Amino acid sequence: MGQQSSENLLQVISVSAKAFSHFIEGKVEEARRIGFSTKNETGIPALGDALIATTWISRLRNARSFNEDVASYNRRIQLWAEDASSEYKLLDDERATVENRIDAEIKKLEQVDFTISDMSCVFEPCSN
Repeated sequence: MGQQSSENLLQVISVSAKAFSHFIEGKVEEARRIGFSTKNETGIPALGDALIATTWISRLRNARSFNEDVASYNRRIQLWAEDASSEYKLLDDERATVENRIDAEIKKLEQVDFTISDMSCVFEPCSN
């Protein structure tokens, strides 16, 4: 295979998993003895950020698509629920049950508090 030019350069990140594990295990002096003062110096946080960044655009696109699908579903269900002309409608008690289940699922989705600001260390150093 020949060499092909790429617009995206491969990022090289030097890491020390051993020193990072010392920090995680609370063996700070051991990590310092081998030359690392902080977790960031081990390169592991930067590697994690770089790995997240490689898929960030597609994950953001998928999240937006999911949100659009939920909004579309909500609009369709609302139109369906408001239409009183069809014979195939739910009885009042069935409708109440379905609405309660839908409301419960919406509340579950609202509890997921994930925003782009949660991913700030993808674009700038994390404060670990």
